[in-house]
Amino acid sequence: MNSTALHISNAVVSLLGGILLGSIANGKKLFIVLALGLSFIILFMNEQMAFAFNLFYPYIFAGVVWLIYRYLENINKGDIFLLSTIIVSVFFVFYLVLLEKKIGLVTKTVEEAFLEVDSVSSSILKGVMDEKAIKDYQDFSKSLIKKYYPFLALLQFIISGFVNLYIVTKLFPNIPERLAESFSSINISFFGVWIVNLGILLFIIFGENGLGLIGINLALYFLAFYFFQGIATTNVFFSKFGIPLFVALFFYFFFLANHIMWFLISFIGVLDVKFDIKKRLKEA
Repeated sequence: MNSTALHISNAVVSLLGGILLGSIANGKKLFIVLALGLSFIILFMNEQMAFAFNLFYPYIFAGVVWLIYRYLENINKGDIFLLSTIIVSVFFVFYLVLLEKKIGLVTKTVEEAFLEVDSVSSSILKGVMDEKAIKDYQDFSKSLIKKYYPFLALLQFIISGFVNLYIVTKLFPNIPERLAESFSSINISFFGVWIVNLGILLFIIFGENGLGLIGINLALYFLAFYFFQGIATTNVFFSKFGIPLFVALFFYFFFLANHIMWFLISFIGVLDVKFDIKKRLKEA
C-alpha cells in the first residue's frame, strides 16, 4: 500500500470513532460489527497497520468518551472533547515511547518527513529559487518538524476528536442530550489557558531546548482546543449576519491554512471562554 492510500486509510479509520460512539450510546451493535470488519479489511490490506495507533484509535476514543459521559455527569460536551483528547494523547505518547524503543518509530517517521520535504521542495521550487535558497528552506522546514513534532503528532487527535464528536450528532439523532450539544454551543474550560501560559513561560525562560521546547509544544497543543472554540464563535457570527455557508467554509479553510489567523481564531476562542461572546452575539 503506497503512502497516499495509507493516509486515506488512517483518515477513514479515525472517523470510525464517532460511529462507534453513537453505536454504544444507542445500543446498535451492527455498526460496531461493521467498524470491526472494516478495521480487519484495512489490516489485511496492509499488515503494517497492526502497529498503527490509528487502527485502535476509534475504539479507545469511543470507550474513553463514553466512560467520561457516564461517570462525570456535570461535564459538558466541550470538556468531554478536551478531557477525552488529553487521555487519548497520553495513550499515544506511551505508544510512541514503546515503539521508539522497539523499532525506532519516531526516528523513522521524522526521517521520512525530512525526505518528503526534500522531494516536494525540490520539485516545486526548482526553477523558482536557487539551490542555496532551496537548501535553506529545507533546513528551516526540517528544524520546525524536529522542534514541533510532539504537537504535530498530537494535533491529529484534536482534529479527529472534534470531528467525531460533532458528526455523531448528524448520524445518530437520538444520541443522549449532553453528547448531542450543537457545534455553536461548544464551551471548553478555562484551565487549559493556564497551561498555555505555563508553556509560553517555559519557552521564554529556557528557549528552544529542553523544557523550553516541551513548554511551547504544550502551549500549542492546548491552544489548538481553543481554535475550535474560536471557530464556533465565528460560526455564530456568520449565522447572525446571514453569511452563506460556502463563504463561511472558505474562511474556515483560510483559518486552518494561515498560522497567523490560526492564532487569532484561537485567541477569540479564549476570549469566548472568558466573556461568553457567543451568548452576546446570539442576544444582540
